[in-house]
Amino acid sequence: MDAKKDLMSEDRRNFIKGSVATAAVLAGGSAPHVWAAGSDAPEKKELRVGLEENRGTHAMARRLGWGDKIPATAGPTAVMAIYAWLRHHGDYERVVESAVLLGGDSVTLGALSGGLAGINLGAKKIPSRWLSR
Repeated sequence: MDAKKDLMSEDRRNFIKGSVATAAVLAGGSAPHVWAAGSDAPEKKELRVGLEENRGTHAMARRLGWGDKIPATAGPTAVMAIYAWLRHHGDYERVVESAVLLGGDSVTLGALSGGLAGINLGAKKIPSRWLSR
């Protein structure tokens, strides 16, 4: 029983929430309203309002209480990568840059947001100067 309890640490629960949110977005398609799928997290309402009000990623991170550097944990990282994708869903470069510039685990933010944008927009939308590095 104790081993099972250890498996459900707070970090693991946050990771599961983040992975479920990402899977819901991927399963739901590319429209910004798909965030609504599969979660009752308080962030969900805030993200909807942020999208409706056209808030930037830094403004949304501050609104969620994460200041100018989001925590380098799975939950906030997934939430903000998804938000960057939803906010700039037609522009691969803006999706990735707006996520990475949030701070925290910028490598994971870039990977998640870039993956979402790549699935949505296709590899041809990746800036060629990024591919030549």
